[in-house]
Amino acid sequence: MNAHRTSLQRLLPSVYLLRDAEHGGPLADLLSVLAEQVEIVEANIGQLYDDLFIETCQGWAVPYHGDLVGIRPASTIGSNVDTSANRLLFPRREVADAIRLEGRKGTLAVLEELADATANWPARAVEYYAQVTTFQASQNADPAMGGTINVRGNTAELRRIGTPFNSAPHLIDSRMPTQPPVRMFDNRGLFHPLHVGLLIWRLGLYKLSRGETRCVCAKTVQTDDNAWELRVHTFDSFGLQWPLAIKPVDETDETQIADEQHVPGPLTLRAFTAENGGVSEDCYGREKSVGLWTHIASGDPQFVDAEQIIPRDLSWLMRRCCGGNDGDAGSCMQMRSQLVEQLSPQVDDEPPKVFAVDPEHGIIAFAAQQATLEKLKVKATYHYNFSAAIGGGQYRRDSKPRSHQPDVKIQRIRSDSSDLPLAKTAEFIDIDGTLMARHAIIELADNDIFELGTDRIVIPNGRHLEIRAAGNRRATIDLCDKSACDPALTVDLGKHARLTLEGLRLYGGKIVIRDYDSDDQPVPPSQICPTDCEVPVVSQTRRVTISHCSLLPNPTREAVGCKGSQSVSIEFRIPDGRLAIDHSIVGPVHAHLTEQHQPSLVSIEDSIVDGQSADANLAVVGAQGAILRVARSTILGRTHVRQLEIASDSIFSSWVNVVRKQVGGMRFCFVPENFRLSGVPIWETPQQYYCQPSQAYERQERRQGCGDTAPDRNQTNWDRIKPKFGSQRFGDPDYCQLSLDCPREIREGAEDGSEMGAFHDLFQPQRTAALSRRVDEFTPLALQTSLIFVN
Repeated sequence: MNAHRTSLQRLLPSVYLLRDAEHGGPLADLLSVLAEQVEIVEANIGQLYDDLFIETCQGWAVPYHGDLVGIRPASTIGSNVDTSANRLLFPRREVADAIRLEGRKGTLAVLEELADATANWPARAVEYYAQVTTFQASQNADPAMGGTINVRGNTAELRRIGTPFNSAPHLIDSRMPTQPPVRMFDNRGLFHPLHVGLLIWRLGLYKLSRGETRCVCAKTVQTDDNAWELRVHTFDSFGLQWPLAIKPVDETDETQIADEQHVPGPLTLRAFTAENGGVSEDCYGREKSVGLWTHIASGDPQFVDAEQIIPRDLSWLMRRCCGGNDGDAGSCMQMRSQLVEQLSPQVDDEPPKVFAVDPEHGIIAFAAQQATLEKLKVKATYHYNFSAAIGGGQYRRDSKPRSHQPDVKIQRIRSDSSDLPLAKTAEFIDIDGTLMARHAIIELADNDIFELGTDRIVIPNGRHLEIRAAGNRRATIDLCDKSACDPALTVDLGKHARLTLEGLRLYGGKIVIRDYDSDDQPVPPSQICPTDCEVPVVSQTRRVTISHCSLLPNPTREAVGCKGSQSVSIEFRIPDGRLAIDHSIVGPVHAHLTEQHQPSLVSIEDSIVDGQSADANLAVVGAQGAILRVARSTILGRTHVRQLEIASDSIFSSWVNVVRKQVGGMRFCFVPENFRLSGVPIWETPQQYYCQPSQAYERQERRQGCGDTAPDRNQTNWDRIKPKFGSQRFGDPDYCQLSLDCPREIREGAEDGSEMGAFHDLFQPQRTAALSRRVDEFTPLALQTSLIFVN
């Protein structure tokens, strides 16, 4: 602004400036006001110039540029074109590449680029009509087309049968391909003479750099020479057998068709194994799909060379020898001994030199002397598949920075800086677990497993404790005390106190959040609420925020030797407080309050609450003292709350029981009926608006009341409307992802046409529709292209 004022002053005669200085500078003040407007006009002119180009234009101008080259979105979300949804459905790069792609219409490689530019999905285009077995004229034969497969020598081609990279010839299928798109090889008419398939990988690819692996099994094995300890680790810090994925490499030419190494598919044992029986150099390395490091205390991490890696199928080791049931003890002992002979070092006191790796189950096995393994950590860089960026991971979290706020003290803790647990390393927590600072942030800077070291944290009145993983990090905190029957972390909150957990994986126990004064002082009269009064507004004096975290109740308790049977992840015992869960995966949530307390507020957004293994299959419980808000979430299990304020775009896999049904509501949700009375479904919920299957049932009743004796199956068979998931086991890449054969009323049942549940913001129905329309424009004449989802 000073520069603009100076430029305006230069346009005036000097005598005016001198007299203005004699009178106190009123003219200079006027020029300052004019300079502000000049600055605004110049910025507007500059932005108008930037809006002429697709690379620098604002979000609202992208559709106008697309209209100039004939690109129109299949759908938009709301009126604001600059929302994250519309940026996903109308990508800027698709418009930028429109002219270049138009010149390559009809080619196979352009379909893969369309999938990446339009829907941000990696894809592989396949001409299935070229894989159809045909009889050729002997005078004009094409050796690359038709024929029969060699079942003796071509083992690589045999292993690809039934995969997206199949090249073996098939018999003709005269049926036309089905629409809408379905999973791989569920598509009828796949090998049609006029069929082109676009294979799509929907699951995202995520990376973890030098993350500490979890020891789930340790067995002492006696050989002829010595006694060795066989250790079994999982790549996943929860001890889950999470399959590894391929880190895709870029294609060398724009006309090249994607192959197995170009897409983020699962890393199979076949691809991980080289022709000589060792590990493949394309998959193992420092910057490849998988890499291992060994870290001994007071030493630097050492990279494990490829010569020290043995690809093996180790599923039997976890299932028969480490699961608490040896099955055939004799065969297990023999198999373990054979494995130890391959893995044990030549010298007794040497660290492990050979590692057996199973990429399909995410397992590592090695052997050495017990004294050598006491301070050994095995770290791994690997890639894995999952649907969305929730539950914590090495991805960008959209959280507000709080480090610049006053009175904030930050401590960054690395795993190799000290062997002490977090409670003793943190500078702001005293010996009895009490927070000393007014606002403290403990930031974990590594992808390692940290031991908490305490079973109680006290946050006094008006103080705020935040424990978080550093940016692009995924830290794991062990809450498990193996000697305790019911391991738990107790957090005592004073008045106006807050606790924030962000980007963490909390393992091996539950979190109990309670009132700091509840054990010593009675409940104040102002917090007493008569049973017949209206539910008061929650003042939220105490708040607990769990963001981008995974907290499941002891997923591998038996494997790590923890005792007891834990069925709850979070117990919230604070009256007049708030529990906010977003972008997280948690177990059952229980709010234990009585009717005499003011109700607490439980808010769940973009999360998964898994109550399948809990007692009575209860996922969310707060019958006497909780107000529940749910948005874009998946609840696996029953829900029993005092009041359901609002639920939208969510899936409740089992019944919902609400005490106060006269207030609140549910919008665009799946809610099964509580019971049936004479064949009529009954819901114990507040008023429902466009919820399933109640809407389908009401439509069926209206059609039957009008005398429609031959109703449409898709419109009236309301009993078929149930969610279908790819998997309901945490540890599978498609955990809680809606399958493609899930009813359309759920897959496209949200308010904006997206899917219900925790993965609503992926907008997969809209992306599929936009890609289908664009693919039709680029398909050669007389051919038909269908979308086939691999996962």
